[in-house]
Amino acid sequence: MLSFLTRNKIMDMAGLDECFGNMIGRQQSIRDKLKPLDRHLKTLDKHIKHSGNYKAHRGKKAQYDKLYAQYMTLTKTTGFGAERKAQKYFPPPMSITKSTAPKSPCTITPRSI
Repeated sequence: MLSFLTRNKIMDMAGLDECFGNMIGRQQSIRDKLKPLDRHLKTLDKHIKHSGNYKAHRGKKAQYDKLYAQYMTLTKTTGFGAERKAQKYFPPPMSITKSTAPKSPCTITPRSI
């Protein structure tokens, strides 16, 4: 402790407060310089994790692209759910029964000769 005081030429409490104030200021400036580096390290860790996921699932992406291309060709040629849409917009004709058959105003009967 005495060597610290003599090395920094501290003779009283005001000098000690000034020395500690300078030390704290330097420590805070170093901390402020390190904050962006810590954020960059966290970002790099995320990128490394994502690259690992990419390498692990690289083959699945090719399979997905192949299936998606097939899906797109089908939707372009027939339209997605084209048959279902046709059923919705063009319902099947109703079956005509006696009760729903139109009645003619006049009936034709064969004449007797």
